Amino acid sequence: MDSNITTIIVAIVMYIYGTGSVKGFALVLIVEIVLSIATNVYFVRFLLNLLLKAGKLMKPKYFGVKESEIRAL
Repeated sequence: MDSNITTIIVAIVMYIYGTGSVKGFALVLIVEIVLSIATNVYFVRFLLNLLLKAGKLMKPKYFGVKESEIRAL
């Protein structure tokens, strides 16, 4: 995620100070990174939800949680 933010900052600078094709490249780069982040977040969320419903991810340690830290709801 940090590299994406850094790349967006560089692309903004390129867009501001660039000319012609550099501006076009910077704009496409910004759009691609934003779409990539959004797609990855929603795809992973969908995939994780699918695996949970299928019963493949039942152990709390898969989510970085110790069983002793889980309180009954």
